[in-house]
Amino acid sequence: MKKLHYSAFLIVSFFFLPYTFAANNPANQVGYYVNKYGRVSPDEDPGASLAHRVFDRVSSVADKNKKYLIPELFVLREPANRWASALPDGNIVLWRQAIEVCEEQVRAVEACLAFILGHELVHLAKDHVQDAEIRKFLAANENVAKDGDSRASDQMPNQLEATADDRGFVYAAIAGYDVRALIPKKGADGEFFDHWVGRTKANSSSYPAAKQRSDALIKRLSDISHNLGLFEFGVRLSHFNDCGNAKRFFHRFQQIFPSREVLNNLGYCYLQLARKKMGPEFAEFYWLPLHLDSETIAATQTRRNQFPLKTLKQAAEHDGNRSFKEAVDNLNKAVVHLKWAADADESHIPTIINLAVANLYLGYPSLAHGELKKARKFAPDDINLKALEALALYESSEVDNDQWPTAKDRLRKLADDPRAPLSVKFNLARLLQVRPRESEARKYWNQLAQVAQQLPDRIRAIVCREQRVLDFTDCELIKFNKTSKLKQWPWPLPYGHREPSPAERKLLFDWEVTEFDWREKWRNARFYRNQDGSAEVLEIAGFLKMQVIRGQGLGSVKSLQAYCNNPIHDRTLAQGALWTCKKNWAALTFENNVREVWWLQ
Repeated sequence: MKKLHYSAFLIVSFFFLPYTFAANNPANQVGYYVNKYGRVSPDEDPGASLAHRVFDRVSSVADKNKKYLIPELFVLREPANRWASALPDGNIVLWRQAIEVCEEQVRAVEACLAFILGHELVHLAKDHVQDAEIRKFLAANENVAKDGDSRASDQMPNQLEATADDRGFVYAAIAGYDVRALIPKKGADGEFFDHWVGRTKANSSSYPAAKQRSDALIKRLSDISHNLGLFEFGVRLSHFNDCGNAKRFFHRFQQIFPSREVLNNLGYCYLQLARKKMGPEFAEFYWLPLHLDSETIAATQTRRNQFPLKTLKQAAEHDGNRSFKEAVDNLNKAVVHLKWAADADESHIPTIINLAVANLYLGYPSLAHGELKKARKFAPDDINLKALEALALYESSEVDNDQWPTAKDRLRKLADDPRAPLSVKFNLARLLQVRPRESEARKYWNQLAQVAQQLPDRIRAIVCREQRVLDFTDCELIKFNKTSKLKQWPWPLPYGHREPSPAERKLLFDWEVTEFDWREKWRNARFYRNQDGSAEVLEIAGFLKMQVIRGQGLGSVKSLQAYCNNPIHDRTLAQGALWTCKKNWAALTFENNVREVWWLQ
């Protein structure tokens, strides 16, 4: 009975041991290592400086444990038989000799550091450092180890290391490092891990074998690659303003690879869904740039304002109907995802723009202005940022602090820049109109009317109403291509929102297929890719939804108009440009050559 009582005491108490050990055991405090081995300052050593830069990027995307929200990196000087370690006090120590091992991996220096540091950050996020303390305690108390019921001891050390490998690999990839450099070439052994084990002698029973670790990363990379279509089709659906479906694709891919781009695109989708619930006088009060904004979607019929809007903030405070509340709900969801994306990379300009737009719609211009001002240090010449900052400044006006003159002057200066997007003139005209400065505003409405065919449908409708140089019908009229016979893209299947025929099913049967269930049987999705990757087909609820063709030989930008009887519009992306023919198709181009064409039913 006495023995059982003692065991029970130990079983209960070991859950509090990590905190006690971290506080009382010098070896669990970073100061112990700094005093013993010396710290290398990033200012004095290029290798340490690189390690700190890599750590900051990887840490920004890593999972966080509430006990270790802001881990810090310490690079240690003197050689030891240790290389990198997560400490129970929430810090990471990295010996300078570990950096040297990465420097020997010429083609993968940064990826090597990112993986090692990501691996240690996983140990903090998953509380593995506490598990280590518990295992030490249990090993020293054999009776408890045999008789007790320890949840933490169920995980063997090599399982924890395998978990840290897997998630650390994902952290490094999400942070933007080329983790493929850590994967051995076909037929080779575990290259990176072989080299690491050979140099560090890290071959204890705590770690899986080098080949096992390498094979696990190969499988992880394969899983990401296999599911990449979730992200790609999400982007395509978003461009065609089908964010109701796109967000499901992004949410599923987020579970596999929660990168800043996935989070940003989710934020973008919730912004688009919010705009659909707003009245046009609110949604189109300004022409606001959005990352992935599909500017050639069918016209939104505008109507004259039901009340004289002066600011978006006024609109946010005015409308209280159910539809508007749904819009606000989607805006709040957008902000959540965009903040996560910004935390992953504060220099990602599309995320900052989308976040600022969401806050403007919510009636929080001061938050938008602060975000844009911080972003300017990363892109000081970005005209979209400058124009949005001017709008946020105006929206921040108070009775005793009128920012309209400053905002107007900033936009007027930007409008004179030949590189400025047409949205700058639109927003300047809007600001001149609300004071009002009708004659000066009409100057810019008239200039926009001269290029009406280049404007998105919903923006063109507003411009044509306000301008005075063209007949309204002539301004609104879309000039059709006079080509008697349009060229056709080589789609793998005929057009039509329909169930594939038996012959088409037979064709798709031989293609690689990825299927996922949204837990709504009428919404199950499959996407197919042919053997050489030159064609893809998306099926939702058993019906053809989208087709994609890709590769060489699809023509140049100049050839695109021959496939469309409407004016085609382009939108610059982070990589390449996207040209859209009404609802019919969109072509992704790089350096003037077509690389992909998308068709959406």
